[in-house]
Amino acid sequence: MSEWKLPDDVVEPSIEGAGGGNFLWESGVYDTHIKLAYLTQTAGGAYFLNVELEKASGNFGRIRDKWCVKSGNEKGNKTYYVSKDGKKQPLPGYQTAKSLCLAVTGEDFDTNMTKVEKKVIKVWDFKEGKEMPSEYPVITNLINQKVKVAVRQVIEDKRTQNSKGDWVASGDTKPVNQCQFFGNIDTGKTAEELKNNKDAVAMDKWATKNTGMVVDKSTKGSKAQDSAADIMGNNPPAQGSLFDKEPPI
Repeated sequence: MSEWKLPDDVVEPSIEGAGGGNFLWESGVYDTHIKLAYLTQTAGGAYFLNVELEKASGNFGRIRDKWCVKSGNEKGNKTYYVSKDGKKQPLPGYQTAKSLCLAVTGEDFDTNMTKVEKKVIKVWDFKEGKEMPSEYPVITNLINQKVKVAVRQVIEDKRTQNSKGDWVASGDTKPVNQCQFFGNIDTGKTAEELKNNKDAVAMDKWATKNTGMVVDKSTKGSKAQDSAADIMGNNPPAQGSLFDKEPPI
């Protein structure tokens, strides 16, 4: 079995009923171009799929998002985790990446991972304060493809390193964009609708409920039941990538 394929006994919850970048988009559904889709690995061993999306029309800049698709060394470098009730479930980031791949290519995430090539691309360099060319593993058949995306505007904690080197909430917050799930640009069908041969209704339902909304996920606004760091097996990455640099969140 591919190291990127979910085991057969993983229970996949729906991500379609839920309900950073250099520009902030209002919550809503957008037609976009995929400008970048590449992998990074943290010092703790976790893998992230990084994407940059640009609106298909208008000049509104790009948004960036990143999803953990394989947990860190502490959690066994897996594409899934075991929930408190003992069930295997995909990492939330893995499921988002799968939604993207199915919507664009009709193929699962693990199949797309067989089509990764190392390429020199321009990504944000913290030290230089600008985009710089670096070599990264790129999912080539996603680049320059069109896809629908449900984008949510979220308030989250700014993070800072404490004396132990752990990344913790700083007390300040920031607005970011988060991709919730994706749909095929031609049919409007989401990954679940494509897989189950259903009508395209999820995107419209999500847009009706969520367009224009802002969700506060900061420690000031709400308390998360399971932290992403616990699932991933390491703190959210900001430095120490085995691929030299991390893009901004």
